[in-house]
Amino acid sequence: MFDILRYELYKMQRLKKVYFCAFAINFLPIMILFVLTVLFFKGIIYRDFGMMQQMFVKEFGSGIMGVLVVLLSFFSWSSWFFQTIIAGELISKEFENKSIKLMLLMPFKRLTIYLGKLLSTIVFFVVNLAIYLSLCALIGVALDRVFGFKVFALIDYQLLIKICNAYFVINFSYIALVFLVSIFARSAESTMAFTIFATFALKLIDNVILLFGKLDIIPYYIADKIVNYSYLKSCEVIKYEKLVKMAETGDYANMPLAFDMLGINILYSLAFLYIGYQVFKRKEEKG
Repeated sequence: MFDILRYELYKMQRLKKVYFCAFAINFLPIMILFVLTVLFFKGIIYRDFGMMQQMFVKEFGSGIMGVLVVLLSFFSWSSWFFQTIIAGELISKEFENKSIKLMLLMPFKRLTIYLGKLLSTIVFFVVNLAIYLSLCALIGVALDRVFGFKVFALIDYQLLIKICNAYFVINFSYIALVFLVSIFARSAESTMAFTIFATFALKLIDNVILLFGKLDIIPYYIADKIVNYSYLKSCEVIKYEKLVKMAETGDYANMPLAFDMLGINILYSLAFLYIGYQVFKRKEEKG
């Protein structure tokens, strides 16, 4: 397994698209750091915003975890989008240019090849998560030095670990879904197109089921139960219903977070991976 993982990582290192995807995933904190650096060296922070520092301290102090949640949510969605490119290169591209036949000549089982590609994509995600958190930490240092905010003293680290673990589980399911789509796709480009289409299609199906419930075509409690346990619902860490309630009540101390669907999300991941492997195995036999 280690040899095939190292081989897949070596191939990823030679792909220019991998570095583009890594930059795109980490673009938001890079942009924030760039803005803070420009403002710092221009010397306009203290000149223009020094009078408002106490106001910012109060708002920033109560909202620091909200800022981190938004940043990590952006990371999760950008990782999902650009991982379609990586999966497309590792699977669809190899079937497109027939290089998969060379891998089948290696002394590896087909399951090992499949898991090697999966693990290399997970490594790509974990490395980017580490880079992203490091960049966010640099933003915290910059805000501490420039504004005087004690950012790191305001972070709930136990909650931060739970959020990171939740997004790891969810992005693992994204990777499993993308791998399933990439096996059916004929090229790396179509992998991205089909994955985006599948996401919108799943959302449309959820809305149609709810509509059927409201029109009494099916019992509403059944429709609501199906939608609440759908794949896209299992991917939600920030709950829309709790977010709306928080905005209505103004109670910003309670985060609109929920981790209760992660077990369901893992089941979806296992189902995607199992189906994907069965198709991958048969596609190899034909290819």
